[in-house]
Amino acid sequence: MLSRRSLAILLALALAIPACAGTPAPKSWRLLKKGTDGVPARNGEEGGRRRAPWIELAADKATFEEIWKREVPGNPGDVDFRSETAIFLLLGVQSTGGYAIEPISVDPPAEGVIRVHARLVQPMGDEPVTQAFTAPFAVIAVHTREISKVEWVNDDGRLLATRIVE
Repeated sequence: MLSRRSLAILLALALAIPACAGTPAPKSWRLLKKGTDGVPARNGEEGGRRRAPWIELAADKATFEEIWKREVPGNPGDVDFRSETAIFLLLGVQSTGGYAIEPISVDPPAEGVIRVHARLVQPMGDEPVTQAFTAPFAVIAVHTREISKVEWVNDDGRLLATRIVE
């Protein structure tokens, strides 16, 4: 037969386990900014000639500010480069509206590889769209410094872009 003390411990454990099971793991990334008004859409700088999705990476403040100024409008977000790395998902200039980048999740790093799941929204053939140049982007901060490669995967699992860290 169980003692009162044993019963109390078992009861406390039984009550604590559901509370722990319902606590989500801390998020390994955060969105800094997303939009369709990237800088190349406004002034035709170098990034505007690129068509395919691509990734830029910033592991220090100077690189982060330089990429932000070149690709993203407005003031840069805050990144703690002691524990975070900034990842820019870029689409370049598109000749119409209807394009967007929607970050969904980031897999935990595996041997230095970060896999970013982000939906690439594109207009359908018969869908009415804004007749204006756009430059979709999304910027996230990931809570890791150990990155050798970044992969951008669409929501259907298709690899959209890869960036090897030099």
